[in-house]
Amino acid sequence: VRKLVGDILKSYNGEIKDKKLKVEVEIPSRLNFQVQEYYFKEVLINLIDNAIVYSNDGGVIKIIGEEREGKSYFEITDKGIGIPEKDQMHIFDKFFRAKNAILKKNVGTGLGLLISKTIIEGRGGEMGFHSTEKEGTTLYFTIPIY
Repeated sequence: VRKLVGDILKSYNGEIKDKKLKVEVEIPSRLNFQVQEYYFKEVLINLIDNAIVYSNDGGVIKIIGEEREGKSYFEITDKGIGIPEKDQMHIFDKFFRAKNAILKKNVGTGLGLLISKTIIEGRGGEMGFHSTEKEGTTLYFTIPIY
């Protein structure tokens, strides 16, 4: 998992440098869960991409993976634009994008979080978030340990 996250971050190296972001990764060498790498990678790409795009210049992104309560737990936290409270109930809706997200990045389908949530729930996991506008967002998910 650590290597996969590292490879994804390398592919965003230019954007991370341009925005002067600091990325902290806290993932143990072994986490026990079973999911096809392709799907797991898609989830991580969606969440890491969002964290990079919606972070403010000079911000910090934190990626954590650990075992919690018999599940593998992951979270990606940014200190970016956050999600307005009135939009939070819709972030997993098909084609939805918050107005502040559109202003920050005009291009996007509004499908990334829905796809990620569908992948995670389809493998018996759960996905959620915490967000405060102008302070940042944490997206998290669990995957059962088999």
